[in-house]
Amino acid sequence: RIEELGEHSSKVLMLLNENSVIPVISKESKKSFFVQGDFNQLKIKHLEDTSSLLNNEIILTTDAAGYFKGGIIIGNVNKNNDEIIIQPIAKKSDSIYVSVLVYDFRNFADW
Repeated sequence: RIEELGEHSSKVLMLLNENSVIPVISKESKKSFFVQGDFNQLKIKHLEDTSSLLNNEIILTTDAAGYFKGGIIIGNVNKNNDEIIIQPIAKKSDSIYVSVLVYDFRNFADW
């Protein structure tokens, strides 16, 4: 998500950043909650009964916060003994470089 947009640079908040909190829904069990970045995985936030999630269940974004289009695959539920986390689909190495294009549409209004 783009946090700050400058004239020559932008600040992009990556999924695994600890400041990243995203509203999501589980595909099969239909549970709505939030995930928070935690370096290599995503922590489950604001879900009282995490045991209701199915192992390997797909987790999707919702458009509740207005930051993301709903239905983007975030990761899978990973149940390991007593710990339940969301394992991201993308790897950290998939996002080495982020390019943000900014257009000044006011200059193109007279087309």
